[in-house]
Amino acid sequence: MPWGAAIAAGGAIISAGMQSNAQKNAANQNSPTNQANAQANANHINQYTPYGSSEWAVTGKNPDGTNQYANYQNLAPAQQQQLDQQNQQNASLGQAGSNLAAQVNGQYSTPIDASGVGAINYGVTPDQQADYSNNLKYSSGVTQDQLTNDLQTQRDAYYKQQQGFLDPQWQQQQQQLQTQLANSGVVQNSDAYNQAMENFNRQREFAYNNARQQAIQSGGAEQSRLQQMGLNEANLNNSTLNNQFVNTLANAQQNNAAQSQAMQQLFSLRNQPMNELNSLRTAAQVSNPSFSNTSQQPFNMGAAMQNNYSNQVANANNNAQGISNLANIAGNVNWGSLFNVGQTDAQKMNALQSGAQNDLNNMPVYG
Repeated sequence: MPWGAAIAAGGAIISAGMQSNAQKNAANQNSPTNQANAQANANHINQYTPYGSSEWAVTGKNPDGTNQYANYQNLAPAQQQQLDQQNQQNASLGQAGSNLAAQVNGQYSTPIDASGVGAINYGVTPDQQADYSNNLKYSSGVTQDQLTNDLQTQRDAYYKQQQGFLDPQWQQQQQQLQTQLANSGVVQNSDAYNQAMENFNRQREFAYNNARQQAIQSGGAEQSRLQQMGLNEANLNNSTLNNQFVNTLANAQQNNAAQSQAMQQLFSLRNQPMNELNSLRTAAQVSNPSFSNTSQQPFNMGAAMQNNYSNQVANANNNAQGISNLANIAGNVNWGSLFNVGQTDAQKMNALQSGAQNDLNNMPVYG
């Protein structure tokens, strides 16, 4: 084989080796770990505002080789001064809160004492209600028998009263009539005498009948008057009982309203330390500056590993092809004549060539 071919073969060997190293460097740069770190660096962006800053720094490595990050947030001087002042105020308020907490603990550890408030007044007791019902009057208090007897009594009394006026009057008129008839020559039992006496008797009977009728009417009127008086007395009694009942309920309601107000004041005084403590707890705080969210592009580790595997397969196939080409070139070289070596050395070279060819045939192919 000419020297030119040998030189070309050697150059091909060197070129294949350099190409293999370049492919390895590219593969390392495109490894999943390096891609993950690059993506993470792009996602962790430092931010700066008039109120403060947010900065990222790499602090170490994870077991898989990816970076570990820490975020540092710093307030602007004016904001930091306000925070320091707020912290001082919070410390003072915290001490005050501790004192109030001790008061609250002492306040709530003791049962509330409502002995001075007074009991609830329910107004009318059951016994009072029974007395009220028993003392109510639903009528004048006079029975029907009493009314009947009283009516006859009233009539008799009125008639006797009228009779007391009529008897002397008609006795006198009878004597005058008899005297007048005698003086006129009319004798007893005569027709004129009898007629005159009959007329007199009719007039007298008419007067007494009028007296009896007036007695009946007057007795009924008197009975109605007495019954109405009884009804008025019953109504007055019931009105008095009702007023007592209403006043008793009003007094009970007033007492209960005062009792409720006293309880409210008692609970208000009891809860005052707790209200003050809660007021201290809800005091305004200085908030940290807010930073805008940066676009977080997630890194697809599976896809990166698949791409890296594909690149390794391609590099392995390229290396195998390069070695195959070198083997073919080496097979066409007459090493014995080229270097003028003995048969034994030439045989060794050929054996080496054959071994290289066998190794090439036994190499795994990816894909």
